[in-house]
Amino acid sequence: MRNVKSRSESGAVIVMVAVWLPVLALFVSFAVDFAHFFDYSRNLQNRADAAAMAAAVQYGGTCFSTPTSTQTDVIGKVAQQYAGPPNGTPAANLPFGSTVSGYKNQPNLTQGTPQNFHMLLNSTQNWPGGADWSMGTTGNTSSSTALCSSRDEDGKVGPMVDVRLTQANLGLFFPLLSFTPTIHAHARAALEGEASTESVPIAVGDTGFTPCVSVRVMNATTNALIQTVTLAKEPVDPNNPTAPVQWDNSATPLSFTMPGSDNVYLQPFLSDCNGTGQTYDDSSNTGLLMINNHPASDPTVGTDSAPQLNSAGVTASGSGACTPPPTSPPNGSQYFSVGGCTLTVNAGVTFASGIPPGQRSVFLLQRTWDNVNNVWVTPTPSQQNKMNSGGQCPANSFCESTTIPDSDGIHQFVIAWSQSSGSINGTSCSGNPTPAACQGNFGIMAQSFGACNGCDQPDDSGPIVAAQISEVSGTGALLGTNTNSFAGGSTHNLVFTLKLSGLNTAAPGSPATVLRFATSTNHQTGLVDCGQGNSLNGDSEVVYYGCGPGNPFFTSPPLNPLFVYSRTDGSGCSPAIDGNTTGWPNGNNQDCVQTTPGERRVGIICPLVDRMVGAAYGTNCTGANASTNCPANNWSTTTGSAGILPGDPRAVTMIITSTADFASGVGSPQAWLPIRKFATFYVTGWDHNIKPSCTGVNEPFPTKGKRNSDNGAVWGHWINYEDTAGTPNGQICVIGVSPTNCVPALTR
Repeated sequence: MRNVKSRSESGAVIVMVAVWLPVLALFVSFAVDFAHFFDYSRNLQNRADAAAMAAAVQYGGTCFSTPTSTQTDVIGKVAQQYAGPPNGTPAANLPFGSTVSGYKNQPNLTQGTPQNFHMLLNSTQNWPGGADWSMGTTGNTSSSTALCSSRDEDGKVGPMVDVRLTQANLGLFFPLLSFTPTIHAHARAALEGEASTESVPIAVGDTGFTPCVSVRVMNATTNALIQTVTLAKEPVDPNNPTAPVQWDNSATPLSFTMPGSDNVYLQPFLSDCNGTGQTYDDSSNTGLLMINNHPASDPTVGTDSAPQLNSAGVTASGSGACTPPPTSPPNGSQYFSVGGCTLTVNAGVTFASGIPPGQRSVFLLQRTWDNVNNVWVTPTPSQQNKMNSGGQCPANSFCESTTIPDSDGIHQFVIAWSQSSGSINGTSCSGNPTPAACQGNFGIMAQSFGACNGCDQPDDSGPIVAAQISEVSGTGALLGTNTNSFAGGSTHNLVFTLKLSGLNTAAPGSPATVLRFATSTNHQTGLVDCGQGNSLNGDSEVVYYGCGPGNPFFTSPPLNPLFVYSRTDGSGCSPAIDGNTTGWPNGNNQDCVQTTPGERRVGIICPLVDRMVGAAYGTNCTGANASTNCPANNWSTTTGSAGILPGDPRAVTMIITSTADFASGVGSPQAWLPIRKFATFYVTGWDHNIKPSCTGVNEPFPTKGKRNSDNGAVWGHWINYEDTAGTPNGQICVIGVSPTNCVPALTR
């Protein structure tokens, strides 16, 4: 009986195994195929992510100009390369067909066949319903140029690369009812704005961040402030975003009464709206523009009296190869932003009756500042041409022309006179030489200014590229531009117009910008303290390696990460507490830096050049062991930054603040500056005393007027740049506003 029962139980087990074995096999096959499906899906997603990021890094400067499809094809082909199409994938299944080789990330999974692999770029849908470039904005949906201007689901437009990969009919190890799934992978990378980066500790003032601009009307004799006129910022022209920013008081003209006998200087003041800022020019008894004083009526000059100015006054008017004034009609100016301008000075002078034209002379003495010996230089009358009274001059006036060189700063004009007949105060004017009593001058009665950004005072006009006085009627009608001569006691409605050249005016054809790190008086450029403290070696270490926790010289503690100032709590640059300040990221961060005393600026040039040429830190840049390596100069005067790729050694990211912020530190050892943005300066040359000089590779020093020494200077161009070392800010990078740093970011 026992054996019978055992045989019965064995039979039952066999039946159960027979029933459950197919079920178990089904579960095993499901588990195997599910794992395979998951593995293939994850591999496909990794390839999509890699393709999107590789393409985003490849952008470089391509989208910063008007790209051709040939240029943007390079970006798309990198995406196809890193998507790793299996060998044998049909050309029709790929955006760029068979034109791409050297594939990366190809799968070693075999169930997905090459014939069923599909890739789409910047498509709104997966295969089979999608099409390449369908995300492109209007007029940009048929070629890879859509990579620079695509529109996402939220309506955001900008440079983005969208990768969609499909593996159709994925074979199973244990086919079930002929079921072959299709899997998709989707990734997108975009160029976003920059929130943080390991900048060098060099800050540059940008007038684009200047919150307030005014004009100080100064008495030229006493240097006393007469009035302050607040200017308003005109809107930026969206069709010309690189144009200088215009400020004026056209909405509220100034009712101004000319002093009884004194001339007037005008000094623009760029400020923080709280009284702290930079004046141009802030030397005593000078200014960028001048209004001279003349009699309200013609004088009567006795037979024994010296000549006098008459009601025609003294006017200065420019012509020739000059930048037109900022308002119409363009009938001249006394302020020039380019050289080669002809300035004509007219002087209305009345001599005693009976003095023949050939025996009366008026001289234009051109007074300039000698910034080597720090003295005014006024030529003698014998060194100047006499003003003539020919047909080209107004009646009873004398005129003479002179040429104002580029970047030559201030020129003051003394109107001198002499007569060689008659008498003055009982002294006969006959004889040779002319008696001293028969010679004289009316003082400084006119001025011109050759704009110079970075010159020493009183020749420094900073970022101002146009300055003009206009007169309007009580109804606002324009009465005249180039107003610079008023009768004492007369009242006028005046409009002051300034144009400021900020970093936004950078363009491929622009002359090189000079950044000077020797002793500076313009407070527009300087070394800053981003945590290195009061140490010359520390300065060099952060110039070479950059500010931030990645600097190997600062580890206990590391340097704070720097990021763009975004506080909205009104705390200024006071120390922020994490979590208590809007816009302040978690962690130990820093959005303000301190100015550095001027004598420490000598620590900038050597380490800056060393990092560009690839020399080891601490190399003696003026000695026998200095580097001889010269990195390629990829700047183009026609395409600008379009060919400059991430990691170019000459591309140096710097801190941007406001010129008004810099001015707040004048007179104090250190002052706090907010980090307004980061921007990249492409260095094309440096102080010739620093080795290697790279002659023939570097751009020559842009010598102009009184800016004629490269001592302590680097020069180059502000560029749009893709900073792959930066941290994105989550917003699509704005293309077209220069200079801009963009950071590649995987967004989905």
